[in-house]
Amino acid sequence: MSRFLIMLVALSALAVGSASALTNEFVDRILESESLTWGDAVLLVLTGARIVPDGATIEDAIAARELQDWNLGRYTVETPVTLGAYAYLLMQAFRLDGGMMYRIAPGPRYAFRELRYRDFIERPAAPFWTVSGERAVQVLERVLASEEASW
Repeated sequence: MSRFLIMLVALSALAVGSASALTNEFVDRILESESLTWGDAVLLVLTGARIVPDGATIEDAIAARELQDWNLGRYTVETPVTLGAYAYLLMQAFRLDGGMMYRIAPGPRYAFRELRYRDFIERPAAPFWTVSGERAVQVLERVLASEEASW
């Protein structure tokens, strides 16, 4: 129960600090989801990266992501997100540098390995696992904390 409260406070701080797009209903849906959808993941990450403006919707976030020159593949809004795809979305949105293999062959596999190497993704984990809402928030929180530390 205390872990849930910590996550709720962390996500609330993210919502206040990043954008008002993260409404209470959205936060509740994210934290309760066993398998995060692509639409929710894109809105969560692009809001955290400040790519979409305050009050953006999932459709706004998807459109903003499609304008970027990211080779993320074609997903529907309801497609469950894997840890690899989520890691790749984070790497692209936050413009994180990867290791040698990521620079040679950027994609979900090496993005996942890079974020796991940086301890943003806790073990045990595999790139083909679907990501829960709670885990997605944890990873995003670590990326944001790293970004703040580098400023």
